[in-house]
Amino acid sequence: MTLSSSPPASSPPSDTATESELDVLGRDLSGCVLEQYVFTIMGIGLGTGMSVHRKSFFPLVAWGAAGSIGDLMYGLGYACKGQYDAYKACRNKLHRPQVPPITPPPSLG
Repeated sequence: MTLSSSPPASSPPSDTATESELDVLGRDLSGCVLEQYVFTIMGIGLGTGMSVHRKSFFPLVAWGAAGSIGDLMYGLGYACKGQYDAYKACRNKLHRPQVPPITPPPSLG
């Protein structure tokens, strides 16, 4: 087992972001978001009851998908907010567009 020398996911990215730092932050964010499952379980439970009652498979699929989307939104918006902000900051520093400076026109007076 090797130890990684990368900073923890919750630390803010340095001024010189690298692809490896972005990759580590992305993997940490993915792991955190994929750990959210409460809404999926609730959607499957509700969908199963409705599917049995209606004798149709559609409510199970619809409520399961809605629960999965709810888990994704909850993960990015609340549970993993710090990791998401660190990932966005690192991505913005790494992929900053190189725009030439704009020189003002000479004065007319």
